[in-house]
Amino acid sequence: MALARAFIDEDNYTVWASLSSILGKLNLLMPYTDFHKEFKDYGRDVFKEIEKKVGWEPKADEGHLQAMLRSLVLNRMISFDNEETRKEAKRRFELHIAGKETILPDLRSAVYKGVLSVADQSTLDTMLKVISLDSPI
Repeated sequence: MALARAFIDEDNYTVWASLSSILGKLNLLMPYTDFHKEFKDYGRDVFKEIEKKVGWEPKADEGHLQAMLRSLVLNRMISFDNEETRKEAKRRFELHIAGKETILPDLRSAVYKGVLSVADQSTLDTMLKVISLDSPI
């Protein structure tokens, strides 16, 4: 756990993919323990700086690894119950269903996951309609 903190200033996709995988597996083991909340707090703390760096908007000069890093980080922050990330996901989803903005393909999983993580039945019904319309099938 202490080792993960050593990589907080890193911006390499491969490093964050490894950290995300390890912390994600640990997160799956935690739900029925007394320290699940503390683990999620820890996860948010580890990922908060890289989330600030990558943000939600692509930069003009970024490559595909940066887009993959953004998706990875946002998805992980949602799995660690980061309220601000969820709020932004919900905002983007609402703009999408209102026809005002399109969700970028590399952000769809984060937006959908963020919205569904706290969805009521109405939101779920809307999501199912949106997903069927977005589907290339």
